[in-house]
Amino acid sequence: MPDFASTHVDSIMSNFVRRYPLPVGMVADIVMPAVNVSKESGVFFRYDKGDTARVPFTKRQIRSESRTVDWRVDTDSYKCEEYALNDLIDDREYTQADKPLDLRRDTVENLQRLLRLDREKRVYALATDAAVITKNTTLAGTNQWRDAGASGATATPLFDFEAGSESVRVDTGVRPNLAIFGMQAWLAFQKTAQVLDRIVTPGGAWGSPTITTDTARTLLAPYGVTRVIVADGIENTAGFGVTDSFSDVWKDEVGLYYVTPSPGIRKVSFGFTFWSRQWQVKRSRVERQHSDWFEPSYVADEKVVAADVAYLISDVSDGS
Repeated sequence: MPDFASTHVDSIMSNFVRRYPLPVGMVADIVMPAVNVSKESGVFFRYDKGDTARVPFTKRQIRSESRTVDWRVDTDSYKCEEYALNDLIDDREYTQADKPLDLRRDTVENLQRLLRLDREKRVYALATDAAVITKNTTLAGTNQWRDAGASGATATPLFDFEAGSESVRVDTGVRPNLAIFGMQAWLAFQKTAQVLDRIVTPGGAWGSPTITTDTARTLLAPYGVTRVIVADGIENTAGFGVTDSFSDVWKDEVGLYYVTPSPGIRKVSFGFTFWSRQWQVKRSRVERQHSDWFEPSYVADEKVVAADVAYLISDVSDGS
């Protein structure tokens, strides 16, 4: 264990961790943006959505009072937890490390990447939980975007998005503005006949178009989507000492979410990450192990606050 009497926050490494770019394929910070809080636990308000769309009688007669309109609010809570990992660098490792190795930076970077991957898995579980996101559909047979029998010829992904967007809008008054594809869902989407039929090369001749997320955003714009992301992060599910086995974090689902462009506790959004302490790196000397000890950590809680502004499309591919 480190000598905690000499443990301190390494400001240089902490700044490095905060500036470190999001690992490839990670979307947790996008679907659940940050809200900074001063306490590790607390209560926030949830406003009744029905009160915001119920139109009262507004005409006022001369010398009469205007109509009183009430509004309701309930509460929900958050509870932040600390997430941390640590590693040691032996003095001999410093002397053996050649350039361009930077043992301190590389060690902290590796720990932070694992912490971010762990966070990604937590957010994925929240963002694809059909028990929480009750507006959802599971595709089957020839309705799947890639089906062994039809190969996407009869699938109608754009109609699936339209149905999802309308399901959210008629219940909440907002349309989902973010679409997150798992990689298998993305590969299936871009091969469907309905999508390919909407893409024409310059001059009107049919070609073999390259479908990017910008293309998908254009196709989905009529349904309110302004941002399309492919969540292609992977994890190694094998234990130590056995053959690596990699799999996607986000599976063959597509999630539609409304995410506010300006996060805050008074804003409607699918979810937030309540941060009571941002990333920091602690450093200490463990003399009896002849090593320096490093520990990146943060204190936060990922919370679904408005599941009714989300829609989930599952099993979009049969895996063929």
